[in-house]
Amino acid sequence: MSKKNIGSSFDEFLSENAILNEATAVATKRVITWKVELEVNEAELASTPNPNKEPKLH
Repeated sequence: MSKKNIGSSFDEFLSENAILNEATAVATKRVITWKVELEVNEAELASTPNPNKEPKLH
C-alpha cells in the first residue's frame, strides 16, 4: 500500500459540505489581519524611543 492517507482531503471534505469558499475567505481574512497587526506593531516599536539607545550628537 503506497498511499499514506485513507479518504479524501480536507479541501474535498469542505467542498462536499459546501463550505470551502467560506472557510477560505475566513482564513484569508485572518492571515491579512495578522499581517496588518504585525506591521502596526513593528511601526509602533520603530516610532517609540529606545531608552537604551545613545542620543545623536549633532
